Amino acid sequence: MTAARLIEISALPVLALFVIALAATLALAALRRTMAERCIACAEPLIDGQEVYFDASGGIIHAACCGPERESYTGRDGEPLKDDEPIPMPWRWSTPRTGDWIRHFDH
Repeated sequence: MTAARLIEISALPVLALFVIALAATLALAALRRTMAERCIACAEPLIDGQEVYFDASGGIIHAACCGPERESYTGRDGEPLKDDEPIPMPWRWSTPRTGDWIRHFDH
């Protein structure tokens, strides 16, 4: 066996790892697109800059999907608003980035 052939054979595991890593990267990118955070009311993806609220169920809802009625809103404790409590202000959605799972609040 020649030295050149030996180098070709020894490079195969490295090439295989590269192909596997590339396939995994592409699969993760596709998964992120399909698993995008969505509004619990309209099921549309949340887009950076849209005004949103946390929902009492744990999801996120577009501010535009909330009705104007006070009954549509809760306080920070998840309880219905008291008569003297103002309707909460929405915050702007910011897509979590890889390694950054903190949502940024724009008040």
